[in-house]
Amino acid sequence: LRELFQLYQIMVEEKLIFYQGYIVHTDVKNMVSLGIRLGEYKWTQAFLDQIADQITPAYRRDAIHFNGAQLAYAQGKFRRALQQLREVNLDESFYHLGAKTLWLKVYFDQRDGDAFFAHVHSFQTWLRRNKTITIPQREGHLAWISLTIRLFELHQVGHLSSSREQIQHDLTKIQEDLMRFQPLSQKGWLEEKVAEIQS
Repeated sequence: LRELFQLYQIMVEEKLIFYQGYIVHTDVKNMVSLGIRLGEYKWTQAFLDQIADQITPAYRRDAIHFNGAQLAYAQGKFRRALQQLREVNLDESFYHLGAKTLWLKVYFDQRDGDAFFAHVHSFQTWLRRNKTITIPQREGHLAWISLTIRLFELHQVGHLSSSREQIQHDLTKIQEDLMRFQPLSQKGWLEEKVAEIQS
C-alpha cells in the first residue's frame, strides 16, 4: 500500500494521471482511500485542497464532498462528515452507494438509534429497488447492513446488561457470519467494530 501510495504521489506531481488538464475523480477517490488507510490524514487533506479545482468538472463537486466526508469520518469528525455528505448529489449513482454506506457508519458510531434505524430502512429499500447496481453489490451491502444492525443492538445490550458471556456468544456468531456471508461488503470495517466491542 505504501509503495502504491508513493507511486500515486509521483503520478500526481508529474501530472501523469491528468487527462486534458484534469484529474479523474476515481483516481482522487483511490488516492484518498490510500491516504486514509495509511493514516496520512494531513497529506490527504492538503491533496484534496490542492487538486479541488483540477478534478473533472462533471464530478468535481461530489468528489470533493464525498472524499472530504470519508476523510472526516476516518478522523472521527462525525459532524463534519455529515455536513460533507449532505452536499453530495445523490442523483449521481457513482457516489450514491458510497454515501449511503458512510452515512450508516456515522450513525452507528454516534450511537444515534433513531437516525440509524431510519437510514437502515431507506438504505435497504433503495438497494432492493435500484436496478443500476449489480446483484453482488446489492447482496453484499444487504448482508453488511444485517450484521451492522446486530452489532448496533449488541452495543445497546452491552450498556444495559452485565452478561459478558452472552455478549461474547453473540460476537462469536457474528464472526462466524463474517466468514460465511458471500458476498459481504465492508468486511474490514465490521471486523474493526467487533474488535472494539471485545476490548
